Amino acid sequence: MASKLDAGEKTILGVVRGERPLTDLRPLGMTHGPEGGSWQFPAAFPADTQVAVADLARGLLAHLHDGPRLKEWAALMEALPYELVDAESHPEGQTVLNAVWSASFGDPLGEKEIGVVTSLASESANR
Repeated sequence: MASKLDAGEKTILGVVRGERPLTDLRPLGMTHGPEGGSWQFPAAFPADTQVAVADLARGLLAHLHDGPRLKEWAALMEALPYELVDAESHPEGQTVLNAVWSASFGDPLGEKEIGVVTSLASESANR
């Protein structure tokens, strides 16, 4: 039986997967910080949401064709509270995290990273 997600969880996952604009997180308390334009999240940000590696892969793939948007999205993903992302339990978790890190600096993704992201996004979409 599929679990019911509340509106906050749906919003977070939609942004992570590249299906919703980044600004949709503002009602949940996200702000664009003054120093260096970094993203900030309140302590009360919905920490019970679990972001899977496949969710990050879908977001990377959704923004891959647009370098500036990919960089902004990836910077936001880097700012998410650590406990939201479950990457350690997935065999390709570190590869996807490395891809997000590279993208957040505007660096191009390598062939291996693109292959892993494409495969995970495809598997996720077929579930």
